Amino acid sequence: GFRKRFEYTTAEYCMIVYYVIMMIWILELFRAVSEYSLAWVTQRWYFTPYLNGVKKEMPALGLFRAVLCALRYHMGTLVFGALINVLFRVPRISALLLRGPLSQFCPGCCAPAAQTRDNQPVRFVANPLRIQTKNAYMEVALHSKAFCDSVAVSEEYLATQSHVFSTLNGAQWIFLMTGYGA
Repeated sequence: GFRKRFEYTTAEYCMIVYYVIMMIWILELFRAVSEYSLAWVTQRWYFTPYLNGVKKEMPALGLFRAVLCALRYHMGTLVFGALINVLFRVPRISALLLRGPLSQFCPGCCAPAAQTRDNQPVRFVANPLRIQTKNAYMEVALHSKAFCDSVAVSEEYLATQSHVFSTLNGAQWIFLMTGYGA
């Protein structure tokens, strides 16, 4: 049989690596726009006021408006968040896989860095491996903050007011499943 062999120069290998990283970054950007849009629609629905005991009518084309808002006002935030995800995805997965074996040799390595007076673990934003991107995009949709500020606020909220995020995550899940069913 015939055999085909490809030979690449160093510059071509660099271009291949560049294209692979850019493809992954663009996929992460699509995911970021999707998560932001879902959070935007969810927060619009969740915070819609009630009139005479009935929720006020939602504006038409909510998802389209969410994507336009993301592209117009938050593109830099979403691009930066996607880049952070690309850079830290492999270390985050590696840390999760190694957490069990490492805890056998170094029991304090995987423990929380600090605890409150009530013995509750404190979450720190300083650890980039623990970035809560979905909740950070939810914070961007709610308060239009930069990505790093949104990560810090979402980590603080998760530590103190997790019931709010649980409610919004549950509502997002309902919208997501409704979208899959349509």
